[in-house]
Amino acid sequence: YMGPEQAVFPTVGAALHALLVLLTTTNNPDVALPAYHWNRWTAVFFIVFLMLTQFLLLPLLLATVYATYRQSVRADVLLVREHHQRLLAAVFDLIDFKGDHLIHDWEWLGLFSNRLLYT
Repeated sequence: YMGPEQAVFPTVGAALHALLVLLTTTNNPDVALPAYHWNRWTAVFFIVFLMLTQFLLLPLLLATVYATYRQSVRADVLLVREHHQRLLAAVFDLIDFKGDHLIHDWEWLGLFSNRLLYT
């Protein structure tokens, strides 16, 4: 079907692009059939390639991306938690008029009766 002048993968770039298309889309026949018509043993190559990438490479890539995402989210959660603690401490200091690290009944009543909110 194809002679030596019509290579299935003419350059390394074209080969990598074709294998990426084979891996990521449903265009398997578009990539594999020209090589298959040239030599039927290329089916073994494509099957092995798909098995290795689908069962080894892509799960490894997904695990790496997920681990990085999880670290990023964990750092964000810790930052938000620290920010909330600082805000709560600041609000507590605003409500605690005596400075004795206690909020007394009259402070709560004043807060909820809007007397302390506008003074």
